[in-house]
Formats: sequence, C-alpha cells, structure tokens
Amino acid sequence: MSKLAHLTQILITLQYKKLVTASELAEIINVDKKTIYRYIDTLVAADLPVYTKKGRHGGFYLDGEIFIKDAKLNEEEMKSLLIAAEVLTADNGFAFEHEFKRAVTKIKNVSLRNEDKLSVLDSSKDFKISSIGDLGKIEDIMCKINYAMSKGRALETIYYSLAKTSTTKERLDPYNIILREGSWYLIAYSYLKNEVEFFALSRIKSLIVTDDIFIKPQDFKLGEFLEKNWVAFRGSNKQIKIKFSKSTAEFVKNIKWHAHQSIEDEKDGGIILNLFLDDFAEIKQWIMGFGAEAEVLEPKELRDDIADDIKKLYVNYKIKMA
Repeated sequence: MSKLAHLTQILITLQYKKLVTASELAEIINVDKKTIYRYIDTLVAADLPVYTKKGRHGGFYLDGEIFIKDAKLNEEEMKSLLIAAEVLTADNGFAFEHEFKRAVTKIKNVSLRNEDKLSVLDSSKDFKISSIGDLGKIEDIMCKINYAMSKGRALETIYYSLAKTSTTKERLDPYNIILREGSWYLIAYSYLKNEVEFFALSRIKSLIVTDDIFIKPQDFKLGEFLEKNWVAFRGSNKQIKIKFSKSTAEFVKNIKWHAHQSIEDEKDGGIILNLFLDDFAEIKQWIMGFGAEAEVLEPKELRDDIADDIKKLYVNYKIKMA
C-alpha cells in the first residue's frame, strides 16, 4: 500500500474513531510506530487539523469541523453505481467483479453522511439497497460503539448472517473498530462463542449500549489478532471442497478465506479450496458469484442446493428468451 493510501486511511480512521493511539494505527495499517509519527507529521505539515492528546489515555484526533467529503454523486448516479455492482458479475462475463465491488464499497463508506440520498434510494420501488447494506445507520452504530469503548460498556446486538437470511443475538465487549478493504469492522469479544471475533458494521441490524462494565484484557494485541483471524468465513463443523478454474486460481490463492483453510493444486492449473463452516448460507452466494469457474465437490447437500438454484435460473432465463 502506498504512502498516500496510508495517509488517507489514517484520516478516515480519525474521522470516525475520534481518538486513536499510535500503536492502534500501526497495527491497523501494519507499519511500525515511527512510521505513524512520520505520517502524522506529514498531515500536520499539510495544515490538516490533526492534534495530539498527551497522557495515559491520549492519542491522535481530528478537528470535528473537518471530514472526508463524498464523491458528490446525485441520486441517479448513486443508483446507477449500486445497480452496476449487482449486474456486473462473473456470470455475465465481467472478469473484475470482486475488484469492482470493493471499489463500490469504498465509495459507499466515504458517502456515509449523505443520509438523504441513501434514504431516497432505499425507498425506491425498482431498487433495494438492503442487499448491499444499510449505509445510513452505520454512522450512528459507529458512534454508539465509540461511546461503549470509551466507557467500557458491553453491547447487545442483532447480527445478520452473510447472506442476510437469518440473525443472531450477540452480547459483545467492543475492543476496536478498524477500516479494512473499504469496510468498517468491530473487533469484539463474543459471549456466545467465548472468543474474540470481527463483525462487519454493515451486518449489524440493531445495537444497544448496556450498563454492564467490561475491561479489555491487557494481553490482547490487535496486530496479532488480525494476522491470525482476518478471514472472510468462519466455522468448524462442516467441511466444504470447492474446485476453482485456472482463471480464478490466483485470486483465490492470494486471499485468506478461512483461518484453517488448505489449498490443493490441480494439474490443469486450477485449485481445490478446503475449509470448514457452520452455515452454508454464508458461502453459497459467494460461490455462485464465480459462475462456471467454481464447482462444489463436497458436501452433496450444498452442491445439490446450488444445482437447484441454477435450474431455476435456467428456467427463468429460458422463459424470458423464448
């Protein structure tokens, strides 16, 4: 990542986290603390209102009067962008589906403050933003999390599954908020699973700050946690084997999808990804996004489920093309 990208990430993090230590920034961006201090000096030299609060509970903060402006997209431009993210898929021959959706996510996250524009889109009859994430409420959620962290208060949340087909009630001790790959995540101790996990803010349906006090363990290191646990899918009960074609093999190999995944190389240049999950719904849509470039080998129930959906798609398109 370039210096400019690092500086931008620091500014966006300061904008929403209010007060951040050099150690936290170093762990989030994956650089040493000396580099963080040099970055802060660069921002100050550029006349940006970045200030330092000294003392035990100190850190860096940004003047409340400044914020990263959005792209000033009008309603139709925003709608077109979001619809394009749904239409331009690997199934339709678009080779850069994942990269494009990451870019759209980054634009959405910088546009959080434009709530009126988002509410108009959300109420549109011909387009539903709910499939991508309720951006209008993320800023409110972030404010509540920041308050809970500053006061050492536990959270009660209702959390969507990845496919948003079900919800889970979670009691959490919030440790940190980070910006990764254009999206915001909460790092928190889950009482339900008895371990520290990450939670996408866009998948939080509701959140309440409780009066119950918690203390973050002194031995918790954000950098170590991210190195071991930054994955797209989690679970341990059911094994899944997915074969990817040669054209998508490098993309899949270069990303850590599961903490305990394994990859087998095939003679034709493809690969087989092995991982364990508790819920097939969380990975089904992801697999289908690769179209014919991905094939589920195991388990049979997931393979059959995807096959049924493909048959329904075929019938729908056959009727429309007839």
